[in-house]
Amino acid sequence: MDFTTNTAAKIKDYVEALPERDQKKLLSALERKSLMDRAKRLNKSVKKNTVSMQEICDVVNDVRRKRKSA
Repeated sequence: MDFTTNTAAKIKDYVEALPERDQKKLLSALERKSLMDRAKRLNKSVKKNTVSMQEICDVVNDVRRKRKSA
């Protein structure tokens, strides 16, 4: 735990030494990396779609026909 605290303290010191413009760039880059990592993790959990575009269109058109005739 001491290692993590020490690492975070060092990072904090370096970041505080940067100009505010660079701090904002760094924050933006860290947020982007965090979002990209989350997106990759979510992407891995998604099952591959086995429904073809034609099947989707057929169902949509069928529903539209049924609504129109109702």
